[in-house]
Amino acid sequence: MSVASYETLPKYQPTPLPKCTLALVCLIQSVETLALLLTNAIIPFMVEDFFPEMPHHEVGFWSGSLLSILFVGQLLSVPFWGWLADHWGRRPVLFFGLAGLITFSACFGLSPTYGWALVARFMWGLGCGNTAVIKAYVSEITDSSNVGKAMGLLGMQWSLGQTFGPVLGGLLARPAQQHGQHHPFLNQTFFIKCPYFLACMVPVVLGLFIIVPAMMYLPETRPEHKPGSASYSRRASRPRTHSQAESLALSRSSHGSESHVQNIVGKRISNYVYIEPYDPNIDDMISDTEEGLGNSQVANVRSVLYDQRIIIAIALYALTETIYDVLDALLPIWMVNEKEQGGFGFNPTIVGAVLAIPGPVQLIWQPLVFPFLVITWGYRKVFFGSMLIFALGLAAAPFASLVCGPAYGDWLPILLVSLVNVVPGTMAITATCCAAVLINNVAPSHLKGQVNGVSETLAAALRVVAPVVFSIAFAEFSGKDAQWPFTYHSVFHVAAVWALWELFLCLSLGPDVEERKPSR
Repeated sequence: MSVASYETLPKYQPTPLPKCTLALVCLIQSVETLALLLTNAIIPFMVEDFFPEMPHHEVGFWSGSLLSILFVGQLLSVPFWGWLADHWGRRPVLFFGLAGLITFSACFGLSPTYGWALVARFMWGLGCGNTAVIKAYVSEITDSSNVGKAMGLLGMQWSLGQTFGPVLGGLLARPAQQHGQHHPFLNQTFFIKCPYFLACMVPVVLGLFIIVPAMMYLPETRPEHKPGSASYSRRASRPRTHSQAESLALSRSSHGSESHVQNIVGKRISNYVYIEPYDPNIDDMISDTEEGLGNSQVANVRSVLYDQRIIIAIALYALTETIYDVLDALLPIWMVNEKEQGGFGFNPTIVGAVLAIPGPVQLIWQPLVFPFLVITWGYRKVFFGSMLIFALGLAAAPFASLVCGPAYGDWLPILLVSLVNVVPGTMAITATCCAAVLINNVAPSHLKGQVNGVSETLAAALRVVAPVVFSIAFAEFSGKDAQWPFTYHSVFHVAAVWALWELFLCLSLGPDVEERKPSR
């Protein structure tokens, strides 16, 4: 007797996206991204205020430490949030994470000292583990026909954050100093003592507006019949005649046409809020059949992590996230540094504007270009191409300061730094989205939260160290008159080599990672 499988099931037209649910998830992601990029843009200026006598070339070390401490918190908490999402549900974890972001973003804006800021950033990372949960959530409200578009929309939230975060951070930071002359109420003592509170209140207010409708309308997507749950045990122990998968196969053979099977599955699809490949119950059909034949084994996280494909997908995601954070850490320091030290001497407003320029580009790229690319070439090839362009962009970046002289004014430095931000930044986001899809393709459905948690944990571990190391190296080399490789150029070149190394990892993945792995 034949048994229905993913290979024998008919193909369908792209499934419509669950617009309301996806919109709420994207809003949560956009607030988190806005908060992160807004604060990243103002951190160098906070360090300057905390240590007014510090030389400019030393700002990088303290900025990198303040940037990375958030990932120390994530390193400690993300595995727990992933486990909680798999056992308790995605919804409550998302709400806890959003509440943590609101609370500790406000605390960060109130920081009177560097130590306070460090603690606030650490608690921010500790209390917000939504990134891994959101990826698992999106994979569960989509199927293989529309996950590329959904991931493009999710990646677009980073673009929104990149568009508005640095701009708002630059405009609202130090309000008394920047706008007090025209708006006297900003000269109050509170805004002088807490010059970054107004900027940090932006994600706080947006988060408060989003959390209520999310609680009301965001559905739970955690698979109800995952191994270890009571419902799974009842289902596994009930008497069987023919399994659902066998019945589907019998129905095909008795009717002699693919169209009849398509009608059966198509009707079942319409009754569900979220869809795994073709139908969430097909995973259960296959599991039922295998359990009935007595040959299924329950996978756990430890056994899953012996899968080479999963390890490589996790590594690609973590490495890409980290090297993009390195770029985010270097760009503000590079722009703030004086021209004599290889920088450009930009003020907060220009820094914010330059960091925001890639946003509009990515708002078009992510929802329109990215889905087309992955449909045409697949996630592996798009990842490879994106990281190759990223590496070449980083390798060329430091030469921007060499061609900028007094004859060109400010427009050429701004243009070149913007290109460094736009091209590698867009490619890094594209590669990150591809790696996120690959992780969910190779991870079993009932362990997606924990596997994504492992990927975020590894990323957090690397992000604790890498931005600080690169920032320290940049600060050390930019303050010296030396020859390559002992110049700040080498910092960008090492980052480019990092990206090239990812290409070799990507090549080791087989074509089967383009399709999702069924839950067993």
